[in-house]
Amino acid sequence: MTFSFFSRKSNSVASYGKPISSIRVDVHAHILPGLDNGAPLLDNSIRMAQVLVDAGITRVVATPHIMKGYYENSLPRIQQAKAELVEELKRRKITLVVDLAAEYYVGEELLHQVNEGEPLLTFGVRGKKPYLLMETGILEEPKELEALIQGLVKRNIVPLLAHPERYVYLQNNFERAIELFRMGVLFQVDWQSFHGREDRHIQKFVERMVDYRMVSFVGTNLRNEDQMPQLIDAASQPYFRLMTEIGLLNNELR
Repeated sequence: MTFSFFSRKSNSVASYGKPISSIRVDVHAHILPGLDNGAPLLDNSIRMAQVLVDAGITRVVATPHIMKGYYENSLPRIQQAKAELVEELKRRKITLVVDLAAEYYVGEELLHQVNEGEPLLTFGVRGKKPYLLMETGILEEPKELEALIQGLVKRNIVPLLAHPERYVYLQNNFERAIELFRMGVLFQVDWQSFHGREDRHIQKFVERMVDYRMVSFVGTNLRNEDQMPQLIDAASQPYFRLMTEIGLLNNELR
């Protein structure tokens, strides 16, 4: 069955009538076409871009997966996908700025790249330390994590751990999250983790992170346009509003 974003306009966030939060910069989205488990085609990327704009987002950091054996995306391939998207956004007059980074999987490959001084896809504000977005497996902390953090800090790159609330090894040991925070790790939580129907273990962890003032960024982790109703619901939740009132770093990237 074919899907038309425009034919279902009444169900999109465009019908919401206003930005769904004060967040204007999305730092985690799988919006580039054909690179990972996000947008498969350019048309999908455009629909995702449109709903982000309708939700009040003016800038998005595209963060395709880089994971050995699964998503072995090279810099030229990622740059080409970004160029295609930017050109089509311009043609359709969709006003969304696209920055380029990646979501790196923590393992031996990334540790080698960091220690050898290889170029990395980071994002940030000119004149300040850049951020490197990284993720781990769900169940166990990778043995390379601490060495990787040390290597990044040595290179004046800020380690930014994506969706820590989803890792069982942190859900079961909040003190470890505090230890990582003290080592220089910042945390990016997923927008939809505040959704009313999200797993309660995830909700409890992310709420505790807000209470401890340990959330630096929130990201949609967007993979398709159908996630937006969940994001709208999440933005209305008390802890999401508290998080934005306390302060995030997202809008510093504007």
